[in-house]
Amino acid sequence: MMKYSQTETAPVKVLAGETITINPPENLTANDTETFIQAAGNYTDFGNLANKYVSKFFFNSQVKIRNLKLGDEHPDYYNPKLSSLGAFATQAPFLENLDVQNCMNLSGTLDLSPCSYIQTIKAKGTQYTNIIFPVGGNLKQVILPSTINTLKILNHLYFDTINHPENLTFESYDSLNYLWIQDCPLVDTKAIINNASRLTNVRLMDINWTFDATEDFVIDEESKLITGIKLLDKLIYTGDNPNLIIHGIDANGNNIGREGTGNQYLAGTITIKNGTVGVSDMDLYEKYNKYFPNIKFVYDSNSNNVQAYTVHIRDAQK
Repeated sequence: MMKYSQTETAPVKVLAGETITINPPENLTANDTETFIQAAGNYTDFGNLANKYVSKFFFNSQVKIRNLKLGDEHPDYYNPKLSSLGAFATQAPFLENLDVQNCMNLSGTLDLSPCSYIQTIKAKGTQYTNIIFPVGGNLKQVILPSTINTLKILNHLYFDTINHPENLTFESYDSLNYLWIQDCPLVDTKAIINNASRLTNVRLMDINWTFDATEDFVIDEESKLITGIKLLDKLIYTGDNPNLIIHGIDANGNNIGREGTGNQYLAGTITIKNGTVGVSDMDLYEKYNKYFPNIKFVYDSNSNNVQAYTVHIRDAQK
């Protein structure tokens, strides 16, 4: 049953798995009309609601909806009316795809933690500062707005942004300051760090970074030895400002690092394939041990005579 405003109704019979189009009564004059869908708990998709410019949307009971499209990516589309989704996610645990793009007045935190089946989240053009993802699941694509300042993704083993960078895109990295990625071996954390210049708190677990290009390193002009790794340098200070040291995040989400000593929590492996350029073990140790006290440099070589240094960053609290 479709109910328009408080009086007009349109009864419809639908079979399981059937897709239908529901037309409002011919004599209905729409003017921000409230529309109620009775027995909505049996629907899995309401179709494209972006062109309806929804101003309020909520479920009053748990539903089986899998796809919810309230916004659109088209550059000329915008919906200033929708300002809140409330706690809709608690009523939509089976949601797989959410599109709220260019619903410009959606802001604050979008809590999708109850949606353990979520795969696609498109939030470009909103003002969300944080999206809470479920711990574990099947994330496939995330599109984040320029206002996002917190990114925490845990235990999404198959979320692949290394081979498919389009699976995680930022409208801008300018607001991102809190980064926690754990048990997500296919998330390209190197790309995030290279693009985010305002990080203040970091926790990266199970990293597997390889550096093999000259531009990855800091090379001493006199000795011609590698004395630094540029990406690690970006994890010491916020925007290279020595007065703004990047702090870490412990397993409970608390900030760690004080009195000028950084404790960005890292775990995993860093491999340096330096070709014909030598590595100054002591310089690297002295430079990074202050900020990453558990860092260890291990020398390796391969059959092609290309030197490789593997950096094991051990985590005692994971």
